[in-house]
Amino acid sequence: MLYTVTSTLPEFHGGRTKSLLSRNLFLETQLQQDHTILTTNYNPNYPQIEKRFIQRGVLSKTMKHINIFEWISNGECYQFPTTPFRNQPKYQSHHVKIKGLKHEIKEKTPEVVRYYDNNQYVRYRKYEDIDKGILKFEDFMIPGVKHKIERWEYNEWGYLHKKTTYSTKRNKRLADAFYNQHGEVYCKRYFSDDERSKIIQIVLYKHGQVYKVFDSENAFFTYFFEAVLPKNAIVFNDARLIDKSLLDVKQPLKSIFVFHSSHLNLQGALKSRYKVSQARHDEISKIFVLTDQQKADVMKDYDIGSDRVVVIPHFTKINTTKAEHKEDNFVFIGRIDENKQVPKIIDSFKIYHDQGYPYGLNIYGYGEDKDIQAVETHIKDLNLTEKVRFQGRTNQPDLLFSKHRASLLASQYEGFALSVMESLNNDCPVIAYDIKYGPGELIQNGLNGYTVPPQDVEGMAQKMIEITKHPIPHVKLDEKFSEQAAIENYRALLKDLEEN
Repeated sequence: MLYTVTSTLPEFHGGRTKSLLSRNLFLETQLQQDHTILTTNYNPNYPQIEKRFIQRGVLSKTMKHINIFEWISNGECYQFPTTPFRNQPKYQSHHVKIKGLKHEIKEKTPEVVRYYDNNQYVRYRKYEDIDKGILKFEDFMIPGVKHKIERWEYNEWGYLHKKTTYSTKRNKRLADAFYNQHGEVYCKRYFSDDERSKIIQIVLYKHGQVYKVFDSENAFFTYFFEAVLPKNAIVFNDARLIDKSLLDVKQPLKSIFVFHSSHLNLQGALKSRYKVSQARHDEISKIFVLTDQQKADVMKDYDIGSDRVVVIPHFTKINTTKAEHKEDNFVFIGRIDENKQVPKIIDSFKIYHDQGYPYGLNIYGYGEDKDIQAVETHIKDLNLTEKVRFQGRTNQPDLLFSKHRASLLASQYEGFALSVMESLNNDCPVIAYDIKYGPGELIQNGLNGYTVPPQDVEGMAQKMIEITKHPIPHVKLDEKFSEQAAIENYRALLKDLEEN
């Protein structure tokens, strides 16, 4: 049995979660290694997410997932009433009307209801499905405080699962309480009353009685790992958030710390979240990186030998199909955030467009509303709305890459640049900043794309012009990123850990 520990398994996710799910499924199907995933965040809808993961083929029916809140509640945080015959979820409905309160629903936000008591704003409700009365959450207000004082949250079936109390001084959490199917509290968390809102205590309950108290979230996680992980278990750790918790486990483990991103900031200094692994590297069995370049940096920055750092790149089934039809467009596919620097791509496209070249630009992605709005505003400010189109989220990146002339990447840093591999494997050349890490090991200038110096907006524009004037007809991913290469790499890693 292999184990993966990570902070979260979001239903809609980026490279890290996609990578770990792909790795675990690969180890299970290709190397016949059973796998259990342990998560430490709170998500009341994990059972539904798991079902949808299985439907999408990113999680097998035999792979186990144990969440810390599921474990401490004996699974009762997920068990809610079902119908007697078909065992389907029995929904809890909350009517819009509340006795003694007036309510208001605005046309632009039909799922939101505001409530008033004699013109005093007292409650805010957001429905998952207002026609069925399925609540998502509701906020409670009191006179003299501008923000909510309490929030009640409901799961996909409309049952209360969490209450959060907020400070009157600032819109920050003071405490939250978690409820099981019987309406009993099984966990409470308390937070510092300051801007950090740091967890200062976690209390566990059974049948209304306190049975365990922790002074930190790290101690809570360690308690979970010590109970679930067997002695000498091989454990992939994919999240720096839980480095300390895992290293504090008393029983011996064979831990593999997977670095999905650069451990260095833009100034070349170690990022703060990597300090635990650097200081305690002698307690880690292997550090797992995705590129030779990062291995060299980790060996230097951590002062460790080559045998302690393993390189296993992302992998895929090599696609030999040549795209039959390509649209005259560039494409970006990925998360929209500060690191990805999508506005830089738009700036380069502006230079390209102003010189009279014909291609358009399609942007596919997801992210925080503020980041998406910033991209849409930037497109409008540069008068590019007819040529640059924000297309939203996609679940078909392979198909989209195959239809475009080239993909673009302007990240400040990456662990591997998975989108570059996906693009090349779908016959789509790449123009990318030559950052740490990934593009330089995937892209051969002039053969399958181009790298340009980081932040070189003009340089990216010139390579866009180059590909327009002299298209690269077809590209293919190198065999070192193939599934067969990955099988050999993982076999060697597991053999090494089992023998030592």
